[in-house]
Amino acid sequence: MESVRHVSELAFQCLAFDKDVRPSMSEVAAELCRIRDAAPGSGMTDLVADVGLDGPNTAAAKKARSPVSVQDVWGLSDSSQEEKYRMCYKVECDKCGKITWKGCGKHVASVYEDIEKGKHCTCKAWPGVDTDGSSSNTKEGDVLLL
Repeated sequence: MESVRHVSELAFQCLAFDKDVRPSMSEVAAELCRIRDAAPGSGMTDLVADVGLDGPNTAAAKKARSPVSVQDVWGLSDSSQEEKYRMCYKVECDKCGKITWKGCGKHVASVYEDIEKGKHCTCKAWPGVDTDGSSSNTKEGDVLLL
């Protein structure tokens, strides 16, 4: 059961949004070998699978063995395409070392609200965010309660 946890942790690392955080394929392979070797009963016979891509009919052979859901071409709707890029997240600024943002720019306010006052980067603009407190967030037609 321990090996399942290790594999799931490795998979989680592979899914990291920032590619610099994700392990390389050689690191993944090495870690999987370590997990396999540490597992109880690791003296079992290794299974060998041919994953070669040789031959002109390889794609056709793979398609013939794949379930229908994998063979079908999946299109992205406009909303799911937009959702794919609708993300902003915190990163360290290369210039000043303070916290800045990366992403689509539409959700910068949610990134900014999680940063301690004065710890945000000023090298890059924060669209839609009042970073210095000089302007009001009220719009025309808003009612102010005093």
